[in-house]
Amino acid sequence: LYVSCPQEGLDKEYQRLVAFAKTDILQPGQSEELSLEFPLVALSSYEEATAETTLEKGIYLLRLGNSSRDTKPVATLDLPEKVVVKKHENKCRPDKPICSFVSNLCSERNETLPKGLKTLKLDPGVFHTDIYVYGNYEPDFDAATKEKLAQLTTDEQIDFLAGTGLLAHPEGFQVPGAVGHTTEKYIAKGIPNTEMCDGPAGLRVQRRSTIDKKGKIKAVDASISLYEFLPGFVKKFLLGDPEKEEVLYQFVTGFPIATAVAQTWNLELVREIGRAVSKEMTEYGVTYWLAPAINIIRNPLCGRNYEYYSEDPVISGMMATAITDGVQETPGNYVTIKHYAANNQEENRYTMSSDVDERTLREIYLKGFEIVIKNSDPKAIMTAYNKINDTYCANRPDLTTDILKTEFGFDGVVMTDWLSTGDGRANEALCIESGVDIIMPGGKGVYKTLRKDYEEKRLSAAAIERAAGAVIQLCLRSERNV
Repeated sequence: LYVSCPQEGLDKEYQRLVAFAKTDILQPGQSEELSLEFPLVALSSYEEATAETTLEKGIYLLRLGNSSRDTKPVATLDLPEKVVVKKHENKCRPDKPICSFVSNLCSERNETLPKGLKTLKLDPGVFHTDIYVYGNYEPDFDAATKEKLAQLTTDEQIDFLAGTGLLAHPEGFQVPGAVGHTTEKYIAKGIPNTEMCDGPAGLRVQRRSTIDKKGKIKAVDASISLYEFLPGFVKKFLLGDPEKEEVLYQFVTGFPIATAVAQTWNLELVREIGRAVSKEMTEYGVTYWLAPAINIIRNPLCGRNYEYYSEDPVISGMMATAITDGVQETPGNYVTIKHYAANNQEENRYTMSSDVDERTLREIYLKGFEIVIKNSDPKAIMTAYNKINDTYCANRPDLTTDILKTEFGFDGVVMTDWLSTGDGRANEALCIESGVDIIMPGGKGVYKTLRKDYEEKRLSAAAIERAAGAVIQLCLRSERNV
């Protein structure tokens, strides 16, 4: 179901996707009745001048079909006056004029509508206006988390603000092949460490590893091609010997890439994929699956397109909603929605800036994130490497707190992408002050930097406690064996 919105004030695209459904497999002569529904706010647009999301006055034309190129008018909605559905403040605003992507997509509609279309009159009085107040975000921690926070000094809380590095510590729970780990220092105090494994086409873990008598785990199969160029004695030190030591096996499922999954238009199938991934997370003890990725596919040359669902934010958001529902049906298993936000290219991804106007950012690049957060409550989100309008995503409080938490209602853990902070990249202290909770993969250098930032008052105790509390709360809910 697509809708062509009125062009009263703002230029708009020819039609926008608002809902879809999948039939069963139908034999010749069979039929099935489907019900499609959507929130009317899906027809709204963002006005930069007033920082309002509005439904414009006029006729909204509903189009039904089996693709965007094969739709026909089936009904109209008539809104007699403009309605404001959200009142914001300007966020992530560029300092220079930006060519509007939305305006470039607009199209004149000069078609003759068929007679007898059903029209539904909309009552402006039934709409509610959400008014956002910024600068007063307070996390809602449960009693167990508050108790643990009270037992920790500020210096101890800093240990939760970064991962332990790419390598796990034998004192805590380990998953061979995990790319991230939360601190294991406080297991004795009842706070388990947690493991993060990459995606997105299934769970990424080490297939074969060895474990020696001291419990040290080494990979058997080199995970990166760089190992091929290392001297033999170095590889012998880094890799395990399956002929001499006990071998651990981890077998997981490789699922189709996100783009192929989205082409099914089958949300129940995607939920099943999420449930299957979650079973494997439970089997191996993984808490965070670093997926799904829901950035918009802008260009076929982008190196990460296989990770993303679509060039359309609605189908991206709905697919991510379904897979999140499937994974998080199991308590203690979390998705990590990524890469937040406007991560559109691989080349120079650590330094490039996505220059984008507010309306385009909200209506295209943030919409998928908003859909999945409001529909499925994902428990983790990963910031992107890139800048938005010359400021790193992880250093933008307007992005990671004002929009993400105040507007979208996100209440989980915000983590950085791997190695996205440090010299020439996002600033660690500013990450935490802006709303990030844990810097990944972390390591001794990041801990040292954060402690120095706190001592020199670049990092506040309040920000430390907020971030540590978010991480601790999900550690306590992870239900992992210690």
